[in-house]
Amino acid sequence: AGPRDTKKVMELLGNPPSGQEAGLVMPADENQNWFLVFEYNPVGYVSDDDSNEIDADAILEGIREGTEQANDVRRKQGYPELEVLGWFEDPRYDQRTNNLVWALEGRDDTGERFVNYNTRLLGRSGYMSVTLVTDPQTMAASKSVVNYVLSGFSYNRGKRYMDFVSGDKVAGYGVAALVAGGAGAAAAKLGLFAVLGKMLAKMWKLVVVGLAALGAGIKKLFSKGETITAP
Repeated sequence: AGPRDTKKVMELLGNPPSGQEAGLVMPADENQNWFLVFEYNPVGYVSDDDSNEIDADAILEGIREGTEQANDVRRKQGYPELEVLGWFEDPRYDQRTNNLVWALEGRDDTGERFVNYNTRLLGRSGYMSVTLVTDPQTMAASKSVVNYVLSGFSYNRGKRYMDFVSGDKVAGYGVAALVAGGAGAAAAKLGLFAVLGKMLAKMWKLVVVGLAALGAGIKKLFSKGETITAP
């Protein structure tokens, strides 16, 4: 699915749209319970100079606090409340591919558990956020899907991370802060974890809610001829 259809699906799943939707991938097999969301954030060049300074414990506490505050807004808007249970996979950065990866486990207000497996693909002018949403039991198998899909991803020549030149727009924060969540990363870099709740959907906007119930009928929502595109 392309940007417009991705937004439709996110709304149906009870997730406030980010406005940065680039595409969505779902399995053809209805017995598989996962989906993969692509969002592009043109924040500028994100430095990886602090990649050895990722404090997983501090970031997790900040995400929990921000999620609790965001739940107040989610409740008013009719979206399910969320609880962060902890790291399913600690954050790590690959300097060879310029990819940042981590996974968080949570549950919604019905008690259903889910895992968000996050990948950030850094580019010259921003980053592509790729989020795999699945359940803990199928996480290992679902990760192979991410590796397969992302093996075909690349930025256009001139837009790659290595193409950065002095004078380009920079994000003002590094990969350590990026783990804390999208637009809230600058605040996290400063240690202001409490204000992350103001970022609302930027923290936790992906959760499995009735995914299986959508079934084949979700195909009727998709527009023809729309494709996923990367900068």
